[in-house]
Amino acid sequence: MNYIGDFPQDQTIYHMWSTNAASGASATRSTDGAVSVYKDDGLTQVTTGVTDGEKHDDLTGVHLCTIVTTNVWYAPAHDYTVVLSAATIDGQTVNSPIFSFSIENRTGSPQAGALQITYTVYKEAAKTNVLAGCTVWITKANSSTAPVVFSGVTDTNGILVDTLGSSKPWLDAGTYYFWRECAGYTFSNPDTEVYS
Repeated sequence: MNYIGDFPQDQTIYHMWSTNAASGASATRSTDGAVSVYKDDGLTQVTTGVTDGEKHDDLTGVHLCTIVTTNVWYAPAHDYTVVLSAATIDGQTVNSPIFSFSIENRTGSPQAGALQITYTVYKEAAKTNVLAGCTVWITKANSSTAPVVFSGVTDTNGILVDTLGSSKPWLDAGTYYFWRECAGYTFSNPDTEVYS
């Protein structure tokens, strides 16, 4: 499951996701099920503001989830998990988390430190081809669940920017741990970087 970033209040969120048969081939849901959202550790699923766009652009197994967060249920200082429930895929009943996001619930801000850094994500260790659309979050402790000082996505040049695409990270001098997630790619996390 991907964490796709920390968003401002009242933002519209778009996220593509996939369904596959046991063989790995793209597969359509024979029973759509429901795409819904949990808040924090709550037990209530809501579909408020959620649009489940099955077979986006007529591509089998590719779906677009759109969430309009203008309803008061989507509030700052909370985390949200999007799940698929009671779907049938390749003859099997599927319940699964799809992705998570937060609304104004991370400790850092783009202007939090003295140094503006440029961090680029590549598709391979040789650092030849950049990777756009990769989710990245930064911590000061070597744990993916440690407090996040910055989170964002990579732009078309593979460079990490905030979720609005307007600013690269600003960090104080020190050691930081970069955690990367992108569908179809495996990373050796964390990537440790030292700035001075």
